[in-house]
Amino acid sequence: MGGWSNAARQGTWTDVGRADRATRRKPRGWTSADVAVLVVAFVIRWELGLAFLALKLWHQASGYDGSVFSFARMKWNALVVLTRAMLDGGVLPFSLNLGPKSSGNLAFDAWRRGELERIEAERLKLQTAEREFTSYRDDLLQARDREAFDRFMQARKS
Repeated sequence: MGGWSNAARQGTWTDVGRADRATRRKPRGWTSADVAVLVVAFVIRWELGLAFLALKLWHQASGYDGSVFSFARMKWNALVVLTRAMLDGGVLPFSLNLGPKSSGNLAFDAWRRGELERIEAERLKLQTAEREFTSYRDDLLQARDREAFDRFMQARKS
């Protein structure tokens, strides 16, 4: 629990368990919309129906008062925040680190970090140049189309 509360103090992600307990009330039953979505999901693909059924049962077991869709959105956002924290090298409630491993040589690690930052800056610069070129090309195409349209209108009038 220390990892969760420590990370919550740092603002890395929210304490999902505490947020769940704060919203617990009488479990929400099945609405007609839930049944309709379940039937349609099973008609489309049985896997979708099973996934929705599992989500609805999880929703009821947690005691969340909102709709099953807002519950799914809340859980998805918590997962996104946790994943971002994991990728940014933040404090994790478990020991899973997907970032580059340390080589054991601080000078090499610093050089590698600098090179990765330089490459990222180059990638962003290329993306910017690509967007500018696309905009320039679109402007040229629009000008050419406008010129062709104007020639058509002149030919039509005469």
